[in-house]
Amino acid sequence: MTSLRSHSFSFLAACALGLAACSSSSSAPSTTACTSATVSGCSGQGFSCTNGAEPTDTSSSLVCGAGASAGTGTANFCCITFTKSTGTSCNFDPSTICSNGTYGITCGGNDTPQQADPALSCKAGATNDDNTAFCCTGGGSPTPDAGH
Repeated sequence: MTSLRSHSFSFLAACALGLAACSSSSSAPSTTACTSATVSGCSGQGFSCTNGAEPTDTSSSLVCGAGASAGTGTANFCCITFTKSTGTSCNFDPSTICSNGTYGITCGGNDTPQQADPALSCKAGATNDDNTAFCCTGGGSPTPDAGH
């Protein structure tokens, strides 16, 4: 009995010192997830995410603002749906300065973000060369990417 105890103690000591591979089944795996949520001041789609997840992790058609801490590992995001469609020169543009709850999309020529997504509500801003910056809200339902 003494030898079993001393072997157990030796293994535990080696484990504590990092000399042996050790595992424990008592800790639960951390999960990251986003769920649809009501986010104050959001005119688009609200999401609440845990453990560093972001809505864009599961849908490349979402454009989201910076997450706002909601405490205990949770962040709230306000997003719009914008998928660049063929036939338009419009792209999400995070450098466009828009008011809170709206998102920058820049288009070339006479293109507008509504050509890519008619559910968007946009206001035209500054024009630079042949590009126009728009600030948009709204958008259709997010399209999940395959495999997520």
